[in-house]
Amino acid sequence: MWTSTRVAVRLGTSTFRFQLPALASWTGSSSLTPALAGLSTPAAASEPSESGLAGLWNGILLAVPKKKVSHSRKSMRAANKGLKDRVDLVHCSACGKPKLQQHICAYCYNELNRARKSALAQSTDGSAKTQHEPTHQ
Repeated sequence: MWTSTRVAVRLGTSTFRFQLPALASWTGSSSLTPALAGLSTPAAASEPSESGLAGLWNGILLAVPKKKVSHSRKSMRAANKGLKDRVDLVHCSACGKPKLQQHICAYCYNELNRARKSALAQSTDGSAKTQHEPTHQ
């Protein structure tokens, strides 16, 4: 039967629990060895093996930067990330102001929106007056 190791890692306020398979041989009637068993060398066997959390923490801690990146190094990395020129700017055929290609002109849209709102306000004012006036027959 394969053995496994349960590991719980606490980072800040979160706890992560997971199960790691252990490299062990089969305890049944047939002798099955893991695929990595043939790769072990006598020199590796003499070194102390890091198992459990020690091996995990070593990998996590090696992935963290040791020092803060200086301002000059950040500037050097960002030097080639300049702004790119826009090639999709055209002039509106109605008003002549610049706009994005395949988009409605913001100025024309605002003008239409204002006209629509004023027309809507006038129509509601007119209908409100006719509703409140009594009809004489």
